[in-house]
Amino acid sequence: MRPLLLTSDLHFTPKYFRWLAEQADEFQAVAIAGDLCDFFLAGEAITDELLIERGRTRETSERISVSDQWQRVEGWLAEIGAKTTVCVSSGNHDCGVWRPKIGGVHGDLTVCETESFVIASAPWASGE
Repeated sequence: MRPLLLTSDLHFTPKYFRWLAEQADEFQAVAIAGDLCDFFLAGEAITDELLIERGRTRETSERISVSDQWQRVEGWLAEIGAKTTVCVSSGNHDCGVWRPKIGGVHGDLTVCETESFVIASAPWASGE
């Protein structure tokens, strides 16, 4: 039986999503528990040190709107979802609720069942 992979805090880091796509078929499901995007990128002047720390390039980091990040992330999720079941939950860096319309990808407020796991995805709530 293949295991479940649980991860979080990918913060719009392309190398993390690429790794998940490369490894996805090894897992029965991939669950991403929040912070797929990084809303701080939308207005922050990114330092070279921060780029190196997050394994990014200036092209993929500086002043990218959250809606543009969502589009890129949903493309990566589609790659992963083509190989295994994906369940995502929004986090405080995602600026909203994840409800992707991608085959094999389940978003906030859904229940995802696999051969041996049931994953319920709930969105991050700020102070409520």
